[in-house]
Amino acid sequence: MNIPVHQFAQIVTESPVEVFLRKLFISKPSLDMLVIVSPFIGSLAGTRFELRELCERLSRTNTPVYVLTREPVEVYHREGVDVLLQYDNVEVRYNPAIHAKLYVCWTRDRAEAFALFGSGNLTYPGVKGNIELGMMVFGKGPGRDLISRLYKWGLELRTLAGTKVAKSRKLVRRI
Repeated sequence: MNIPVHQFAQIVTESPVEVFLRKLFISKPSLDMLVIVSPFIGSLAGTRFELRELCERLSRTNTPVYVLTREPVEVYHREGVDVLLQYDNVEVRYNPAIHAKLYVCWTRDRAEAFALFGSGNLTYPGVKGNIELGMMVFGKGPGRDLISRLYKWGLELRTLAGTKVAKSRKLVRRI
């Protein structure tokens, strides 16, 4: 059940990470940047929105992707991070204290921007199996300010003490 809070926010009780990915894949916003904060990341193999497909799409337009996660220990997490490490437009950083889950689609047209925060990791169970809760915020009315604050907070997390760079984004002029 998805519950509208207002035109700028929605409580998502059914597969919130999948809802975010569906909006990202289907609406095809004019992305400026994608910020992903998730302690655990998988390849999402076997789901409708695989991580490799997302990276391929964003790589074609050289859209910056900033990822903050924990250093992988489990095989599924290593597989997800390995996908991310293959792309020049993706920066990956590790911080062992990360527990937050935040996804921000920052767009040229701020009205198209959207974000999700909640309990869902970027993993197969986070997309398909677990009972998760999230809040989608849209770039309308008060949602613009909320997204801006979430975006800035997500980028600030990259500089926290204890964070180490696994791979910097290759700086290439955007198309």
